[in-house]
Amino acid sequence: MQGSIHTDSTRNSDSTGYSDDTDINLSQNKSFLTIFMVFFVFLSLVLIAYSWHQWNEAGKNHEIDIVKTVDSFVAQASITSKASIHVNQIFSQIHKKELLSLIDKPNTKIQYDLRQEMNKNFFNLTGYMLVTIKVSYSF
Repeated sequence: MQGSIHTDSTRNSDSTGYSDDTDINLSQNKSFLTIFMVFFVFLSLVLIAYSWHQWNEAGKNHEIDIVKTVDSFVAQASITSKASIHVNQIFSQIHKKELLSLIDKPNTKIQYDLRQEMNKNFFNLTGYMLVTIKVSYSF
């Protein structure tokens, strides 16, 4: 009988030890799961904040690019219009006699010759080189 009592007490101590080990493992698993969830939420928030910041920066850069592009187009249009006015003034001064004769008596030969001359001399008369920045070079 003593053997059976000893065996029962050993079983009780083994089952209690097993129960304690299980409780410790469960509490460790819960703490690891809690820590994992906290870090997951934290890293998710960091990622969301970073993405939001990147989105705002990209939007600002896009607006700046649009403004620079429009300013560039305006500058090019301004240079082109100045060049056109310059060409018209020079051309009309050089070919004043032919233009006045065309007004008085229309002549297709003179008109054709003047158009050819204007097409040929556009860049020679402007004195401008059209570029993407606000710089002009004289020829």
